[in-house]
Amino acid sequence: MRLCLSILLSLFHAAVAQQIDDPWRVNGEEPNANQCYSSGIPPEKLIIGSEIFIDVAALCDYYGVLLEDSSEGGKNIGWLQAGHFVAFDVALSTGGYFDVEVRVASPDGDGAFEFRNKDTGTVYGVFQDIPATSDWQTWETVSLGKVALDEGYSIIQLVSLESGWNLQWMKLTLLEGYGYVQAYEDYDIMVRAEEFTVPSGVVVDRANEVDQNLAFLFSGDKLAFDVPVNTTGAYQMWIRIANPSALGSFFITTRDNSEILAEVTSIPATAGWDDWIMVDLGTVGLTAGTVPLQFLVVEGGWNLMFVAFNEANGTAPEPQGTFFIVSAADFSNNQGTVVDGKLLGQLAIGDFVEYTVDVPVAGAYDIGVRVASPDGSGGFRLENAATGQLMGSASTLPASGSWFEGLSVDFSATLPAGPVRLKLTVTGEGWNLLSLTFRL
Repeated sequence: MRLCLSILLSLFHAAVAQQIDDPWRVNGEEPNANQCYSSGIPPEKLIIGSEIFIDVAALCDYYGVLLEDSSEGGKNIGWLQAGHFVAFDVALSTGGYFDVEVRVASPDGDGAFEFRNKDTGTVYGVFQDIPATSDWQTWETVSLGKVALDEGYSIIQLVSLESGWNLQWMKLTLLEGYGYVQAYEDYDIMVRAEEFTVPSGVVVDRANEVDQNLAFLFSGDKLAFDVPVNTTGAYQMWIRIANPSALGSFFITTRDNSEILAEVTSIPATAGWDDWIMVDLGTVGLTAGTVPLQFLVVEGGWNLMFVAFNEANGTAPEPQGTFFIVSAADFSNNQGTVVDGKLLGQLAIGDFVEYTVDVPVAGAYDIGVRVASPDGSGGFRLENAATGQLMGSASTLPASGSWFEGLSVDFSATLPAGPVRLKLTVTGEGWNLLSLTFRL
């Protein structure tokens, strides 16, 4: 009898001193595990300092552990022994380097665990320095240091290597993305590549940084985007681009009336397609509400990641005129011309192409016919298809040195507001047609 009593007292004292030795596990509750891969990836990208809090009660897989009420509210994981584990469905909208913190309790400073990817088996780190907190419900936060986690779904697993500790929560804080820059968190408004409406041929591609980007931009492309504006006023406008070809030019205009907000005739060069820079486009005026804007690509050869805005002091400048562009392939009628991607090629004498352009404002326009002629060969005639009025002609073209890099042949003509039919007839061979530009 004394021996049995002694054994029971020993078990009682062990249970008081070390929760996980409770032989009947009567003080905890079985977790109700969620389904792994059931949480959606948030649409918003993370910025530096973004935190992701992981409640241990929201686990999606486990072995050997129980839940109990925490002294700090909610639940905590207890009864952890060597080989026990908990796993969590972590859905990241942004890959990068994260500081991983866990909230732990350990009466005597016992316990150790492994932080790993359950699916791939990748071990991100081993933590063996759990502090002595003096009680099962006295908590301290410890950091595992910098851990690289990819965008998308991961099943993150904490595997207990020895007993003697409790787990309350886990938190991930973004320190830096892959190629991330501090500038990402400095803007009042950001419109990212995946939020644009783009024409066929423009690709939403994965950047080496945390965002996607628009690639394969070509003369005549229209990249539409909406800007959510809370307060009417002046805004500083920025774009993030990669431009290893040292080419490129574009306008940013309103979509409803083609007013010019920004004109860029030369884009700074970068070291490669994975080398990104910020370009300041100056100050623009925006009205509260959803503002419909667009990039009009005059010359391609560059990639776009996002456009951003900061509220600015002072008065917003007036629009800089009117501009619109027509891609060579957006014709209403043609004879003999061959569409090659977004340009017209294999042009022969007598071929023609007609365009119906919607002129937003009547006036005297500078019209640019953008051509690519490697050696300057070629010629054309541009006229009003309805009236036969000649608007301009060229018997020789500027040598572009390439079939794809364009130069502009310019004329001036007065156009009425509304739809106008234009006809371009080939008078000399050896060139491609890229686009037509119109500026008032």
